[in-house]
Amino acid sequence: MSLNQLWFWIGFAGMTIGAVIFGLKSIATRRQEGMEFHLESFFICLTAATLYLTLATNLTVINFKGESIFLGRYIDWSITTPLLLIELGVLAGLRLKLLAGVVLADIYMIVTGIIANLEAPPMSFVWWIISTGAFIAIFAALLTEFSNSAARRPVKVYNLFKTMRNILLTLWTAYPIIWLFGTEGLAWIPTPIETIL
Repeated sequence: MSLNQLWFWIGFAGMTIGAVIFGLKSIATRRQEGMEFHLESFFICLTAATLYLTLATNLTVINFKGESIFLGRYIDWSITTPLLLIELGVLAGLRLKLLAGVVLADIYMIVTGIIANLEAPPMSFVWWIISTGAFIAIFAALLTEFSNSAARRPVKVYNLFKTMRNILLTLWTAYPIIWLFGTEGLAWIPTPIETIL
């Protein structure tokens, strides 16, 4: 077993635990307001666990031009990141059309990220810039439209939104940085460390 596979197994275990916790919370809060957030979080963790399992077993690790491409990551992100944005948008009371636009920007970010991963330099950096541009648009929407809408909600809801938004923005900001310094970008970070990060 490679070090990458070990980390994918750990990711699978962690996300499975998360899915169980949110699944139990969904059952405990059924027929109550807010149950849908537990249910959506359950599916986010379940999807991530499933895709980590495919990575750990090399099912979604492909060899492309002599490089290992962790396709499972992108499949995971194409499902889970829109769900995270929908969860935040619903919590913020965001208008449906605006939420749909941000979700489409997110999918565009993931697709252009895959292309950046498949391309060789210097085009890989061009696609990374394009993907990062979509990320910056999402970042801006979360700080402006999402936050403005959430500010009109009850204080408890707004505070929860701010906490979730800040965690999401902090974690998501790491991805383009890790890509840039990881094996797909400048190759300053070796693959096992990149996987851990």
